[in-house]
Amino acid sequence: MPHCVLVLRLIGLTFDICDTFGTHKKGDEPKEMDVYGIRKTPNLLQIASYTYFPGSFLAGPQFPYHQYERFLAKEFDKYQGFIDAGFKRLGLGVLYLTLFQILNIFASDTYLLSEDYAASSYIKRLILLGVWGRLTLYKYMSVWLLSEAVCIRFGLTFRNAKEGQEDWSSGENVKIARLEQANRFTHYIESFNVATNHWVARHIYKRLKFLGSREISQASTLFFLAVWHGFHSGYYVSFLMEFIVVYIEKDFDSIVKGSEKLRRILEHPHLQPLYFVLLKFYAIVGMGWCLVPFAFLSFTNYWQILRAVNFLGYVFALSYIPVHFALKALFPRDRTRPDKSQ
Repeated sequence: MPHCVLVLRLIGLTFDICDTFGTHKKGDEPKEMDVYGIRKTPNLLQIASYTYFPGSFLAGPQFPYHQYERFLAKEFDKYQGFIDAGFKRLGLGVLYLTLFQILNIFASDTYLLSEDYAASSYIKRLILLGVWGRLTLYKYMSVWLLSEAVCIRFGLTFRNAKEGQEDWSSGENVKIARLEQANRFTHYIESFNVATNHWVARHIYKRLKFLGSREISQASTLFFLAVWHGFHSGYYVSFLMEFIVVYIEKDFDSIVKGSEKLRRILEHPHLQPLYFVLLKFYAIVGMGWCLVPFAFLSFTNYWQILRAVNFLGYVFALSYIPVHFALKALFPRDRTRPDKSQ
């Protein structure tokens, strides 16, 4: 894990140096250089101190060298909110670590590979898979929250101060409220491993615009993440499933937005409770499904668990193909009326 973190940090530093002091003509620099541009080329000691910053070199979060420059220049010293902010994230980290340790008794990695799990009822297997997936998220969240607390306590993560309220969230790696309320995978992406996702979006995804396709850029970005993690097949299976599920969600949202009739059905007061439960079940159990290859890595282990739930995720992905065409046929896109004033 530390080597993965350090690789991203040094790649990001290299990109920022090239973007700041590279071949851009004056006035033609990327707009984000106002935020991420490096003031002065760092020397070897500065690179080492940035790379091995105590609060983040083991598990993140990622932060740009520009932020570190401001920290070294003591620009944040006049703000004192880091003490309370740091203790809050520390408390949340301890809370999620405690939840993981307690609930892990009921849905551990070992249990999912056991004969008892395979012999239990199908609905119980799905519920436990969802619980296990949640616990896996909590495991990562606890580590990130503790790391973030250290960075805050150092005074590194200052973002801004508006109306007397100091914001120390520039090292935020998990948006807890958003994650706990998630009912789709895009919510997880927005709230989980935030700093790394932002790093990848800025340094990889945006640099692939020349490909001319969002889907190809997204697939290439996810492939980069899989290679970055390692060569176990589980990484590639998980990121492939993420790409498929996100594509399905975007496609479904597009159909819903294009049909007022379908929107009225889904927003009907009598259907809202059922729709809410289905979305929660989909998000929690589905996240467990997608995390299995990522956590168990070897084909033998994760295939055993996927088979125990009858390959639910693959069935869902394949079944959406006829569902897509059925929805398009039953709920065609509304015709936009021309503006008579034009």
